[in-house]
Amino acid sequence: MSNILIINGAKKFAHSNGQLNDTLTEVADGTLRDLGHDVRIVRADSDYDVKAEVQNFLWADVVI
Repeated sequence: MSNILIINGAKKFAHSNGQLNDTLTEVADGTLRDLGHDVRIVRADSDYDVKAEVQNFLWADVVI
C-alpha cells in the first residue's frame, strides 16, 4: 500500500504537553497500519537530521 509520513506537530509549552497532537498521531498511526500502509512518524518539536528528513519526504507517497 502507500508510504505515509505523519508529522506530529505537538509542542510542549506552559501547561500543554502536546497530548492532543500525540493522541491524534497515535490514532492515525494505528488506523493506517491496520489498513496496511507503511507509516513513519516525525515530531516537529524534536531534534532532527535534515538528510534523514529529506529521505522521509522522498519515501512518502502521502504526508499528513
